[in-house]
Amino acid sequence: MDDRKKTKAQLIEELNQLRRQTAAWADTETPPVTGEVRPRAAEARQSRLWQVEDQLREAVGRMGHSDDFSQVLEVLKRGLDELEIPFQDCGVNLIDLQADPPTVTINSLGKDGHWYDGKPLSQSNATLLQIWQARAGMPVYRRDIQAEDLYQERGESLRYYGHQVRSVVDVPFAFGTLAVNSEFAHAFSTDHLTALQRLAKVLEEGLRRKHDLQRLEQRNQDLENEIAAHRATEVALRSSEEQHRGLFAHMAEGLAYCRMLYQGDEPCDFVYLSVNEAFGRLTGMAEVEGRPVTALIPGIRQNNPELFEIYNRVVRSGSPEKFETYVEGLQRWFSISVYRPERGHFVAVFDVITERKQAEAALRQSEELVRSLFEGHTAVKLVIDAATGQIRDANPAAARFYGWTREQLIQMHIQDINLLPPDEVQRRMAAAEAGAISAFEFRHRRADDSVREVEVFSSRLENNGAVLLYSIIHDLTERKHLEQELIRIQRQRALGELSTGVSHNLNNLLTGVLGPAEMLQKSLTDPRSQRLVGMVVDAGTRAAELVRRLHLSVQASTQGLEAIDLNATIDQSVLLTRPKWKDEPLARGYRIEVRAVLLEVPPIKGHQEELLDLLTNLMLNAVEAMPAGGQITIHTVREGALVRLDVGDTGIGMDEATRLRVFEPFFTTKMNVGSGLGLSTLYNSMTRWGGRVSVASVPGKGATFTLHFPVWIAAT
Repeated sequence: MDDRKKTKAQLIEELNQLRRQTAAWADTETPPVTGEVRPRAAEARQSRLWQVEDQLREAVGRMGHSDDFSQVLEVLKRGLDELEIPFQDCGVNLIDLQADPPTVTINSLGKDGHWYDGKPLSQSNATLLQIWQARAGMPVYRRDIQAEDLYQERGESLRYYGHQVRSVVDVPFAFGTLAVNSEFAHAFSTDHLTALQRLAKVLEEGLRRKHDLQRLEQRNQDLENEIAAHRATEVALRSSEEQHRGLFAHMAEGLAYCRMLYQGDEPCDFVYLSVNEAFGRLTGMAEVEGRPVTALIPGIRQNNPELFEIYNRVVRSGSPEKFETYVEGLQRWFSISVYRPERGHFVAVFDVITERKQAEAALRQSEELVRSLFEGHTAVKLVIDAATGQIRDANPAAARFYGWTREQLIQMHIQDINLLPPDEVQRRMAAAEAGAISAFEFRHRRADDSVREVEVFSSRLENNGAVLLYSIIHDLTERKHLEQELIRIQRQRALGELSTGVSHNLNNLLTGVLGPAEMLQKSLTDPRSQRLVGMVVDAGTRAAELVRRLHLSVQASTQGLEAIDLNATIDQSVLLTRPKWKDEPLARGYRIEVRAVLLEVPPIKGHQEELLDLLTNLMLNAVEAMPAGGQITIHTVREGALVRLDVGDTGIGMDEATRLRVFEPFFTTKMNVGSGLGLSTLYNSMTRWGGRVSVASVPGKGATFTLHFPVWIAAT
């Protein structure tokens, strides 16, 4: 076929076939033709190889810097071309066994004819290490990795080189391998492998020289750095000496260079060798150089033994110290720093701090006065951080009032005590900090979970940049209670005056209604008329009962008091209300339990029927407070001259506003049910009998009524 009609691929394949035939002839002992053709060709190849080796060694010999190794690689590239080694890619793989794990980098010959160094390998690491660690120096030739992939290079070569590779040669040497490859199988002959092996040995020499040069360059660089540092130190030292001379002469603090004197091992004196200008101004002494301190300040050893102790300690140990002392002979306070410049000597740098000490003494006296006012005052006082609410300080009165120790209080925030929401507490503190408001009324929680009504007076003060609130807390609980009691008494008095007239007039009117109505009911025979008249009688009877209860709730009669068995009355009340707390709830699908713990108590003073009515009312109220079921607890116990009764439930409870009004006449939370006189009657009855009643409640957790009855005394 005409060569002009052949494709490029066909021409390349024919060229490779010719190369393989040439390589095969070179490997046979008998040349394909007679004459001197093969010996002359071998001699020519050998001559070119020697020339390339010489050029490569010459390039190694010319290396004066580690970077000159790039010139060796350039000579290598030209040599490969001159030896007509048919490669597509060439690289010098360098192995670093000091790394963990060992790493491989490659100096690769690019398609543009330039070498590129430092390119890391990843997947090929294991293969190259396996080839190199054999260290036989013999080429590792993979003739066709597409046919036999001993090192699993087939996929990696395509990814790394960007084209298919078939023949691969690695020639190990001391620092790595010299590697070439070709896209054709069996691309390299024995002569090629021999040439690569000899060139790799020269490369080894070049890399060894490169490493030697790098070490030499590093030593030179270290030496230059050391020389530069030494010169910089000399310059700095000269500058420092000049600065120190200037400081010594012009510094505001006094300076004294002294030698310590001893009698045996004990310091007895010291001599001023040199002092600066400020020394005389600060001490009031002149012409001190060369003279001992005992001659300049008589009695100093007796008045200031600490001076000799400290100076001796510094001279012996070499450790600097700083201290303050009052020199009696000079009538001045000094702040002194002392160090040892050489054996047996010391330098003292000092300043006069007499005014500061006097100010500190005055400040201490003032602080002690303020602290005594804070600590000793009976008023409750807190110091609060205005920004965070943290309690910075608390006086003993605060610890007694709140029930926490001072140490516990200063770990707390005012938000832990104040029952307002935290954001509202922060708003009030901001108002106090700005001076807009200085007095507040709050409810504060104590360590025993009791709540006290308090009035807080706060004023702004600053300490070390922090804004604080100095707060004085007054307990208003008893005053508030008395105010509420006064209001209740006034309401009761008004209601009593009203009931006196209203009860009489209403009873007269009801008598005029009920009498005729009852007579009319008896005389009628028509059922419908009887029913209508009966409704009038029932309404009148209920009205009369309401008038009676109103009169009873406001009257303060103590006539007819008797001894009552409280536990028996409680049992009777539980039995009477059983349909309400047991039968009806069960019929509606829920359950109420009554748990009574009735301890042995003495008889109490009161009215039997009235007490039964009051206890029954408490039981019914508890049942109504538990629409979904729960538990009623009843407990009696003697407390000194009183008998205590607790009636609690697990119902809906009440808020604070409701709790405060629960004993008011006509106050009720029930809609269209009851008169609101039940608990008011309970309060007045307990008061008339000489007892008291209170209620505690948490919304959603129930309520507990506590009654204290006076013990019956027969003589009364």
